[in-house]
Amino acid sequence: MSKRLTIAQAQQQRPNLPQELINEPIIITQDGVPVMAAMSYTHLTELLETLDILTDTEFVAKLRQSITQDVVDGGFNRPVLSGFPYSALTAKPETTGAIAFNFKTGCSPSTC
Repeated sequence: MSKRLTIAQAQQQRPNLPQELINEPIIITQDGVPVMAAMSYTHLTELLETLDILTDTEFVAKLRQSITQDVVDGGFNRPVLSGFPYSALTAKPETTGAIAFNFKTGCSPSTC
């Protein structure tokens, strides 16, 4: 779970925030309600890259087909999934947008 700070706490910790954001975003709250999130620039660019890929419907369809074929062929590599449930990977796009792709290694389940 992401760390939570009030706006006042975030202002007080501003000099340390870049270091704290390395591992995960921080949720900033006002009156106990999340009002914004702070994340590292690296995480932001990774998120935007992921969104860009996931909006490429042709790529996503090919990736889903490749994952399904790997399962059929017995070559499905679960460690690459980093905690993604198999059902999320094979579900139809209408039910979930989750797919697995390791941006650090450049691997998808069909290529690793």
